[in-house]
Amino acid sequence: MNEIFNEDYNTTLSKLSNVRIVITSPPDSEEIGLKPSDDEYHRFLKDFCANITKASSLVCVIITDRKSNGIMSKHSDIILNFKENGFRLLTHKIWKKSDKINLFRLTYSHIMVFTNDKVKQKHEKDYELDIWESPHEKYKGYANTFPLEIIRRIIRNFTNSGDLVYDPFIGSGTTAIASIMEDRSYVGSELDKHIYGMCMERLSEYENQ
Repeated sequence: MNEIFNEDYNTTLSKLSNVRIVITSPPDSEEIGLKPSDDEYHRFLKDFCANITKASSLVCVIITDRKSNGIMSKHSDIILNFKENGFRLLTHKIWKKSDKINLFRLTYSHIMVFTNDKVKQKHEKDYELDIWESPHEKYKGYANTFPLEIIRRIIRNFTNSGDLVYDPFIGSGTTAIASIMEDRSYVGSELDKHIYGMCMERLSEYENQ
């Protein structure tokens, strides 16, 4: 398919079929104009977990907990939300992003794969490690992204050549480029017009290399 849609992911869902795996990082609260503690943000995550199960029986969520008068354990909410939708936690990795102190965000993320089906894995050594150390990468100042190698590692473990990978919050396009590198097809959704333009520019740059 190989297409990025400038729209809400719920609109894209109606166009999809045969998605092998969803790989994504739901937006932080401030990206959608909310505070981390807002009930509306918790509802957003809850709705996302319920809606995305319509796309595939295999979903990978990359999420970072927040520091706000203690630890706001977003990853725990995600686990509970998927459980309510009949999905179990299949694998759980920790991505160590930095050794620097950050007063607002933890310097590691949770990489969690959920399923409601039997799943074949490649069990490559780099995936079997529980702690993944890889520096956080930005694209032209856009910080809400992750290293290509992280996404490629997930894709290799759960998919085969030609499989379709979907990212409902594709941002600057990391999932799309990682899919191309691993000979997979991709679909993405990005609601923000500016970030969508950045994503398309990055894809064009990569394809013209």
